[in-house]
Amino acid sequence: GENVYPRDVEERLFAHPAVKDAAVIGVPDATYGEKVKAFIVLKPGAAATGEELIAHCRAALSGFQTPKAVEFRVELPRTQVGKLLRRVLVEEERAKTKGG
Repeated sequence: GENVYPRDVEERLFAHPAVKDAAVIGVPDATYGEKVKAFIVLKPGAAATGEELIAHCRAALSGFQTPKAVEFRVELPRTQVGKLLRRVLVEEERAKTKGG
């Protein structure tokens, strides 16, 4: 029932020294309707685990804002001018939950 603003969570993720790029979306959750999922691109040569990034967020964000899942990517979908295509990530997640 709480609103989560992706930018708030993304800014916290960007504060981690290993994170080059980040995007956050809501994904379906049986209990709460939606949960926060983060998509992360690490800096070259950097290392971090999903658990480490979740703990990093938990230290500064409310529990409902903290990502419950982290997926690492080589890059995030963007327009030709560099704007994040969050809807592409949402569509990919929908396809996964439908078994496709």
